[in-house]
Amino acid sequence: MEMEYFYRLYEQLERCAPSSDEETLKALKSLPQLPKQPRVLDIGCGNGAQTLALAGQLGGEIVAIDNYQPFIDRLAAEAKSRLLKADIFPQCVSMFELPFAAQSFDLIWSEGAIYIIGFSEGLRQWKPLLKPGGYIVLTDMVWLQEDPPQEIADYWGENNPNMTDTKERLAQAEAAGYQLIDHFTLSPEAWTEGYYRPLRERIALMRQELAGNETAEKVFSMTEEEADMYDRFGEWYGYEFILLQKKA
Repeated sequence: MEMEYFYRLYEQLERCAPSSDEETLKALKSLPQLPKQPRVLDIGCGNGAQTLALAGQLGGEIVAIDNYQPFIDRLAAEAKSRLLKADIFPQCVSMFELPFAAQSFDLIWSEGAIYIIGFSEGLRQWKPLLKPGGYIVLTDMVWLQEDPPQEIADYWGENNPNMTDTKERLAQAEAAGYQLIDHFTLSPEAWTEGYYRPLRERIALMRQELAGNETAEKVFSMTEEEADMYDRFGEWYGYEFILLQKKA
């Protein structure tokens, strides 16, 4: 029942995780030697802000998947309303059951979603889908400093127990058979302005609509707690953009 309200909360938002078009395109421009008409898979696309940003720059086609149909419907409508270089094909598909042939993509993109399947497991399962020399670009939450305060360590220990630092993530990527192209940390503005400000505004509206709904209020409170944690401890953790190439 709680998931219903989580999904409803995010349905009208541009993003389901911290990011920005500028940082998405910074990552894209860091990739060497993409084909002129690449085939791209966006895993866990949400409402598709990054999908649309990519499609504005790339030719070819982008297959964008998420397991929540309203996200897919919104992305499809947005794609039809814009002049884009790439064709977007939104599909309601679980990342746990990807129905694609081996070596069918030049690029796999995934912002804020690989934690669902697990970092190493995602890299392992997605690797066969890449053509030789293909790329994976993703964001994952990491610790930015050692020895974080106990309160935030306990919070993410409960809510994201496999969270580690960038050094460990890069080592896991190398062990999975990838070469590092680049990595960089998302800006604080990607969290505050790109994500938490519109999220808090959405909560305020839904709280009025659903006054007295205890399940919805629990979801709102949990989400506000996460945003408050970033306000207090945001210098200790962040999202890392990680750009990888499948080794030959």
